[in-house]
Amino acid sequence: MSREKALASEEEKKVQVINADVAKKQKACQEDLAKAEPALIAAKNALGTLNKVHDTCMFDTYVSDQPCARHVHVCHIMLSEN
Repeated sequence: MSREKALASEEEKKVQVINADVAKKQKACQEDLAKAEPALIAAKNALGTLNKVHDTCMFDTYVSDQPCARHVHVCHIMLSEN
């Protein structure tokens, strides 16, 4: 019985270490989210001001000329769908 208690005590200590690590990571993630959220909101608001027909044609022109513009075009499409 005492062996079982010792094993349970060891496991409890391991769980406490894991819980402390999770709490630390959760706090860091919440801080990162708080920093990123205003930029995301601003980007969504800016996206709402774009003329979708004109911008799509403009992006299509750039995509054929510049490979990096393809990423911008994809992001534009993804954001405008949400």
